[in-house]
Amino acid sequence: MISSGGAFGETLKTIADGNDVEGLDASRYIGKTVDLFAQELAEHLAGDSPDADIIQIAVQEAIEQVLDVDTDFDPNSLTDDNIAQIMIEYLAYSIFQIVVNEAGNSWNRSDDVVTSVKRETEILDLTREHVEQSFTSQVQNKGVQLGSSAVESYMRAAAQHVWQTWERYDD
Repeated sequence: MISSGGAFGETLKTIADGNDVEGLDASRYIGKTVDLFAQELAEHLAGDSPDADIIQIAVQEAIEQVLDVDTDFDPNSLTDDNIAQIMIEYLAYSIFQIVVNEAGNSWNRSDDVVTSVKRETEILDLTREHVEQSFTSQVQNKGVQLGSSAVESYMRAAAQHVWQTWERYDD
């Protein structure tokens, strides 16, 4: 998922710079909804990875949180700030999906659906907060770099920060 995140950040930056991405003609989506672009981009990035479902969900959710999915896609909306925010959302959703998958059936033990949904939202919000803190700290130290290896480095550090924080809750 981290290597897909690196490819995701680099792909968004390439499109924002007006360049072509191998295997994805972003110009086909200009004037079509951001939602349609997000779906196609998610499929492109996920490929046949064993984590394809998680990657697709994370890509689509990340774009949905930052860009208005009902508007027409415009590569100019992919500013460095928007791309960085999309990457934060991507990593938060990725980690959240891992937690949900690892929790398995224990997630569904509550008889109260409202409480279960509330807990899921709280975990996602907590994850998002820690990922954002980590990204912000890294960007302040290194500057905004959106190449594949830089994004992978941001993501690894952010994921490590989140896991370390969660491990402290067990103590």
